[in-house]
Amino acid sequence: MNIFLTLFFVISACNLKPVHGEERLQVKGLNLGIYEKGTYLGLFTNLNDNDQLNFRLNYFKIPIGKYDIGLSESIKLNFLSFGAQFNYRKYFQANRYQGFFTQVGIELNNYSLYSRINLSELEYQMGNVTVLCPSCSSLELHIKPKAMKLIPSLSLGWTTRLTKNISLDSSIGVQYLKINNAEWEYNSNSVLPFFVRDEIEDAVEEINSQVQKLSRIYPTARISLSYYF
Repeated sequence: MNIFLTLFFVISACNLKPVHGEERLQVKGLNLGIYEKGTYLGLFTNLNDNDQLNFRLNYFKIPIGKYDIGLSESIKLNFLSFGAQFNYRKYFQANRYQGFFTQVGIELNNYSLYSRINLSELEYQMGNVTVLCPSCSSLELHIKPKAMKLIPSLSLGWTTRLTKNISLDSSIGVQYLKINNAEWEYNSNSVLPFFVRDEIEDAVEEINSQVQKLSRIYPTARISLSYYF
């Protein structure tokens, strides 16, 4: 909820008018939508009859299923995404912000894929022998950026006015995104047995070999409802 409280204060600040000086850009509406990194809440202002600026905050956390990474059991992966996006939108025709538009965006996002693995429940190979490690603790496996990732995007979309104050937006496009390598952390002061460490490192090495083959250009798509004040 903190991200939505932050947005509330941003909206309030943008609507304040200074006693002296030039008038600031006024917030003209709110939008709520969903895209490939989850849900978002935002606000927008109109620069003229064709151009808009958007500011959006997103937060999304969800389990995405089990995956085989080379260990004796498939692991449960979770997805977390939070950040902010700034968009410049230009409509092809001046028609009260309806019809086709192009959009350029810059997103600051901290996304991650992560899993907590209970090593004591897995089996390990030591030569031709399968062994257990009942004294092993849990391990954190994750793919995430070291800091907020800067993600540029370019989209083409369409706006349909549903009522006087509500419109439906949809867009598709491309974004530039470099996926980081997977890393792991062992949450214990005890030393991992060599056969457990070797199996983990082999699994992470295989994950990273696949990550390095990934493209840096990905599709982006979104749909949202906008409310005009």
